[in-house]
Amino acid sequence: MNALMTFLEAKIMPYATRISGRRHMSAIRHGIIATLPLTIVGSFFTILWNIPVPEIARSHRAVQSNA
Repeated sequence: MNALMTFLEAKIMPYATRISGRRHMSAIRHGIIATLPLTIVGSFFTILWNIPVPEIARSHRAVQSNA
């Protein structure tokens, strides 16, 4: 494990540091960070909406039929 960390720090980190400092990569990183909360909330509600519990499924059908 220590050999792997040494290799990563010696060979990969200089390139990763150089790439991460670029303006375009920073913009992509900030965009992903900004949309992550919306993605998590949307995923949570998608999972909640599709819970395989008969009582909940019945209430979802009632809501969908009234819409």
